[in-house]
Amino acid sequence: MSRKHISLISVALIFASGATTAQSPPPAAEPESQTLSIGVIVQRTTPAVLYVMNQTTGIDAVDLRTGTLLWHSDHAAAPLLARANELLAVAPPHPGRTAGRLFVLDTRTGDVRSQLPDLEVNGWRVVLEQDLRTSFELYGCVRRDRDFLLWKAETRDVSPVAHPARGGQVVRGAVEVDLARATLVPTTEVFPERFLAEKSDGRGGSVWEPFQTGGVRVTVAKPIRHNSYIILLRRARGRETLPDVILAKRPTQFWNPEVSVDRHHVLVAYYDKERYDVTAFDAATGKRLGHLVIDSWPAPFLIWDHLLVWYTPSVVRVADLASGKTLFAHAVRDLAYRGPYPPGAARP
Repeated sequence: MSRKHISLISVALIFASGATTAQSPPPAAEPESQTLSIGVIVQRTTPAVLYVMNQTTGIDAVDLRTGTLLWHSDHAAAPLLARANELLAVAPPHPGRTAGRLFVLDTRTGDVRSQLPDLEVNGWRVVLEQDLRTSFELYGCVRRDRDFLLWKAETRDVSPVAHPARGGQVVRGAVEVDLARATLVPTTEVFPERFLAEKSDGRGGSVWEPFQTGGVRVTVAKPIRHNSYIILLRRARGRETLPDVILAKRPTQFWNPEVSVDRHHVLVAYYDKERYDVTAFDAATGKRLGHLVIDSWPAPFLIWDHLLVWYTPSVVRVADLASGKTLFAHAVRDLAYRGPYPPGAARP
């Protein structure tokens, strides 16, 4: 197999603008591949498949409804993006090198179909990991039927003594991927952060960054009304303001909303007697979709084919919204740094 190599220059990513346009664009086709967390993706096909970093090494392909292991591959370390019968995955650099190796695996068997040019990020070793002072994230994104790889490289100052010359630094970048042609091309496309920003509403409540779903611009808010919190959706379609949808009345401060990674759904959850009470809603309409009680906080999450899929450190869990039952849990390699910190240093 011939080897190619390409050096890619990091490009700055800018938060997507939240400005309301005169007319909402038509809804785009649902991307087949959806990143749930770093090294965890869902291929929304029939049947749907979950691809994860194995707890020790390689990649597992798992039936999303049954939890059955379909195959395991040691050809790569982490899945990035799936399209039809092709799964893009990353393998660690060769010893003494920094570029990540990109392979295309067959989604049916896990065998290698082809190899793309190596991915090099200036000043960084392309491997999914987190240590005391640095972390590197790499994940796939589909936009208008085009495939992209996005990365976020971060350095942190963990010294207990603040110093103006030693601040943290974040480098973001992206490249467009063509699986058929086996090419990587730098891009100027703009991408938002994976998670919505939260801020104070100035009156004791919270409001989250707006997002688009189903032709509707949605803002999740947790204001205080009549001396108690409520959780609601503020909505607009183009210039038309739609009625607010109240998802929870009189919740305590321990009730919180979560928005799905594909921005289609909202969960309202709270902690009660060592378990989490969760209700799911459609983000565009506010329609209630189901209720269940689970053992871990459900974020980040995705709802697909009446299944709730969520990630907590080192585990992906799947529950059936109709029955409220957790169907299975699959172990995932945990990238978080677990080693010692300098005395007095704050953990990230």
